[in-house]
Amino acid sequence: MAKRSSSTKRTQRTPATVLESQMGHSVPTGPSPAHSVIYIDDVLSRNNQRLYRQHKTYYADLRLSGQRDTTSAIEVWVLKSNWYVLGALRMAKRMHDQAMKEERAVVTESNMARWYDFRIQPNWTAGAVQQLSPLGLHYNTLNLAEVDATGGERLYSVVNDRDGNSVEFTLSGTSAPASGRLNVFDEFDAAGNVQDQPTVWSGSAPYKELFPENVLDDGNVNALAGRGNEPPYNPTDHNQVWTKAGELISSPGGTQQLSTGVFAAPLGIVYLRGYQITTDGGVHDEGLTLEVLPGDYKGVMALDI
Repeated sequence: MAKRSSSTKRTQRTPATVLESQMGHSVPTGPSPAHSVIYIDDVLSRNNQRLYRQHKTYYADLRLSGQRDTTSAIEVWVLKSNWYVLGALRMAKRMHDQAMKEERAVVTESNMARWYDFRIQPNWTAGAVQQLSPLGLHYNTLNLAEVDATGGERLYSVVNDRDGNSVEFTLSGTSAPASGRLNVFDEFDAAGNVQDQPTVWSGSAPYKELFPENVLDDGNVNALAGRGNEPPYNPTDHNQVWTKAGELISSPGGTQQLSTGVFAAPLGIVYLRGYQITTDGGVHDEGLTLEVLPGDYKGVMALDI
């Protein structure tokens, strides 16, 4: 009797995308930016010629070549992966989708922009942050002549409010629809603000005269009513939304920290605090290498926020 053959379906994964060194290639006009940023979704989209959505938590490792000396440690910062930050980002997407609900019902699927993506604007201070991108996107494969790698469209989402203001969802700057922004953390704070309930007990234990042994103690009643009437966190404001993923340094004195290790980056934003790219023979090269972990989202590890 012939045995029934069985086959196991395997999930096919493409290799992790490695973005090799020389992050950033042109000298910015005007004063040098004080900080730098890598947008993982943008770099993956350009590198792989397909859409990688911003509203994901990407997993990556940033490394520094030991052949490159840094004048000081490169601080690597990302958004926190805690309930508060992810909750604010999730609410922003829900509000965006709700604002677009009627329009999405009118715009047919065939007319919908193919690469439309919900994106939140970081809203950096003008001129303070330089976006970095990998060497491989700036040189062709024949004679390494520089090519323009900034083509393509990557716009931040805009919705119209009830007053007709066009507003973006932002990570910084006070919410001001008339000025065109809604800070996702301000809005989340507004949704989660709580009142102090109940108020602190100010009376005395009831029926004290009937119980000379004073079974009910005023201090105990006050403790039950007053200790815990406020939450164990700031109920109206929370500004700690960034966390340091690690530092990179290679000093002439021998101090080295060449890898951040694997970190989670909500929205794919990797912020290099105080890091200014410098010129070396006409091109920028600090030996930075970003590796995105392999996974099931178009070949990389990225979880829905």
